[in-house]
Amino acid sequence: MNTTRPAPPPLILTCGEPAGIGPELAPMALAAGVPFVWMGDPRHLPAGTNWAEVNTPADPAPAGALPVLRHDFPAPATPGRPDPANAQAVAEVIARAAAMAMAGQAGGICTLPISKQALKQGAGFAFPGHTEYLAYLAGGVEVAMMLASTSVTPPCRVVP
Repeated sequence: MNTTRPAPPPLILTCGEPAGIGPELAPMALAAGVPFVWMGDPRHLPAGTNWAEVNTPADPAPAGALPVLRHDFPAPATPGRPDPANAQAVAEVIARAAAMAMAGQAGGICTLPISKQALKQGAGFAFPGHTEYLAYLAGGVEVAMMLASTSVTPPCRVVP
């Protein structure tokens, strides 16, 4: 009897605030060997990032290329200066990733930091942060934010 299970689909790494650290972290995660696809506007990735557009999280990307589920934003990103014009797109990326995960198209999502102030100013964001927004998107289920690190011994996971 064959008990081999197919590999789960990769995680979706949401872009976070395009003017923040999120776009810089995606190539670093790729270099660390984490199986994921990044969802966001590739114009916001660091210059020189090798990326390839994919249509679903399971689509392969060329070796060494960051797989990108493209989500275009209305404005460019200036590091350190969140633009409320991009706020709606930030919220849309989180919602799109959550919907794909709930549909089984992704193994889950990992969210990069957002600018709550820009979201409130530009999109009327009514949530304190990711955690409450994800609970809402999932139909009001109970959720918790987990912080994890594998760079310490032993690996650490904390739910605040």
